[in-house]
Amino acid sequence: MAELRFAEIDFGEDVDDIAALLPDAFLDIHFKRVAVTPEQIESMKLPTRPTKRTDTRVKNFDGESVEVDAIPPKELRKIVSDCITQHIDHDAYEVLQQAEAGEREVLMAMARNYASASEDLPF
Repeated sequence: MAELRFAEIDFGEDVDDIAALLPDAFLDIHFKRVAVTPEQIESMKLPTRPTKRTDTRVKNFDGESVEVDAIPPKELRKIVSDCITQHIDHDAYEVLQQAEAGEREVLMAMARNYASASEDLPF
């Protein structure tokens, strides 16, 4: 089983560095920066800070750094949600939601029947 490693990724990091974090089993992954883009830095007026020159990943990076947590949480959730939902088969998702609703009804009925039946138990 492949081990997944997570890392904090900020504006300015090279996607090759990010890809190096993944095991070889995941070679067919494509990266697209969706948050902390130059456009967002400008339009949201995100605060910058000096880049840590001691970090080996910044050898080819020139300029200020911006932390992802500079994006308001509500906006960041929307950015991430939009990125994910564009890859969802909405018809299949609707079928899945209907199946889950049916299963939920069955489980709730079972729970009600269990509660009702347990009231009649002598202990």
